[in-house]
Amino acid sequence: MVVFSEYVPFLLAALFVLLVFRQPSWILRIRKLVEVGLVLAFAEGISAGIIRFMWPRERPFVALGLEPLFQEYGFSFPSRHAIWLAALACVVWSFNRKWGIRFWLVTVLIGLARVASGVHYVSDVFVGFLIPIIFFWLIDRFLPPLAQPAPVEVLEEEKKEEEKREEEKF
Repeated sequence: MVVFSEYVPFLLAALFVLLVFRQPSWILRIRKLVEVGLVLAFAEGISAGIIRFMWPRERPFVALGLEPLFQEYGFSFPSRHAIWLAALACVVWSFNRKWGIRFWLVTVLIGLARVASGVHYVSDVFVGFLIPIIFFWLIDRFLPPLAQPAPVEVLEEEKKEEEKREEEKF
């Protein structure tokens, strides 16, 4: 349980980087890195910081006097692990549904492991999933598309038209 909830997130992050850099073009790679950066900036940096300030909640093992499987510090609401992993899962889902499902499955399992470990309540993890989903939807909807490279056929047609114009000049 400890290994799963503490170390598997690092493996998911490494796998995320690998999947992003397997994208066919640099433009898509940059787009996905920008998306995850913006989602994390808004979800973790702004929202979670404000929520933790406004609703400080002790971790379950502190509030209930339990012995945790591993030590965590700070407030529990919302779960930062859930925020980070849900942000990665949203972005992976946007470009690869098969891997996106796998990311979400592991993300949910990690969230459940953190609840079972006594470091989060279910609501901590649920809200931790919900915040990046909302911000990903907003960013994906309103972030202007990056310039896509023109297909080879279009470039060839433009070259032919330019050659025609050059011939007409003479």
